Amino acid sequence: DADFIITDSFHGTVFSIIFNKPFISIKNNERGNSRFESLLKIFGLEDRLVASIEDLDISSLTDIDFERVNQIREQKVKESLSWLKKVLV
Repeated sequence: DADFIITDSFHGTVFSIIFNKPFISIKNNERGNSRFESLLKIFGLEDRLVASIEDLDISSLTDIDFERVNQIREQKVKESLSWLKKVLV
């Protein structure tokens, strides 16, 4: 039911994308940042990753175009299923 998510969890980031919730992800050096960076790059949401809460400038955030994000996600699901079908046959 959250209106806005602030998370340092990769899974929190994923769920924010899936459930179309505006979010900010804070880098967590102990858990690795490359997966955050890879995920957010796919959706063009790199600006949602900050090094620390002190680096957060909410006034500079733009709205997330979840219609575009959902289209990309649907395409990635299709590509993944196609790949699975190909390798499992």
